[in-house]
Amino acid sequence: MPSSVRSYNLDKLDGTNYLTWAMRVTLLLKHASIWDVASGMTPKLADNSPHLHDWNTKDLQAQKEILFHLGDRQAQLVQLCTPSTTMWSTLRSHYHHEDLITRVTYLK
Repeated sequence: MPSSVRSYNLDKLDGTNYLTWAMRVTLLLKHASIWDVASGMTPKLADNSPHLHDWNTKDLQAQKEILFHLGDRQAQLVQLCTPSTTMWSTLRSHYHHEDLITRVTYLK
């Protein structure tokens, strides 16, 4: 599978910019046609599936894109997370906060 993700100069997740980071990386993963794997919409296939190799390739690409857009501390948080959906959900549960201050900061 050829890489359809080109290099973008996105701010890395630093712990304070989750909402904008997630919005940008979600769009990047959708553009690369790997969001379905990272989001869990396409769950891991059975070991005997003829399409397992394709799923694993997409998952590895999603892991790479997520990891390359993380700061060092955030990368340590997900270093043992596989598949990409676990990386994504770990980051979301750690950084996504629906409080008033977060929403106001996001709107600014």
